[in-house]
Amino acid sequence: PLILTLGLAVATVTGHAEPLSHNDYNINDPFFAGSFSYLAGTNEEALFRGWLMPVSMNLLNSEFWSNTTTATLFAAAHLSSNRLPWPQFILGWYFGYLTQKNEWTLRESIFIHAWYDVLVFTASYLYDSKNDPAHAVIRTPVLQLTF
Repeated sequence: PLILTLGLAVATVTGHAEPLSHNDYNINDPFFAGSFSYLAGTNEEALFRGWLMPVSMNLLNSEFWSNTTTATLFAAAHLSSNRLPWPQFILGWYFGYLTQKNEWTLRESIFIHAWYDVLVFTASYLYDSKNDPAHAVIRTPVLQLTF
C-alpha cells in the first residue's frame, strides 16, 4: 500500500506548477503524507537499525546496550521537531527490539514506522484552526494521539 501511495503521490504532485499549501487539507495531502512517511520509515530504519545498531552491537557486544544507544541517537536526531523526544526514544527502542527479535531484518520496524508517520503527518493536516491551531488530534478506537 505504501509503494502504491508513493507512486500516486509522485504522479499527483509533479503536475503542479505552484507550490502546494498544506494549511488547507486537499486531495494531495494523503499522497504527500504517504510518500514522505514511506521514505522516512525506510531511510531512518536503514540508518539506525540497519547500520548503527549492528555497528554498536559489534562494539558493545550487548543487544540491550546496542539497542539503547541506537534509540538514544534516534531520539537525538528528532530534537529539532521535539524538545524532549521521549516518544522517539521509546519507539526507537521498540523498533530495535523488533529488529533483533526478527533476526536483524527491518521489515516490521519499517512497516510500523511508516504507518506511524502517516498518522502523524496526516494529523498535522487535519487540525481544526478554529478551535486550537497549535494541536492536531487523531482518535482511533484504541489510540488517541495529540500533537
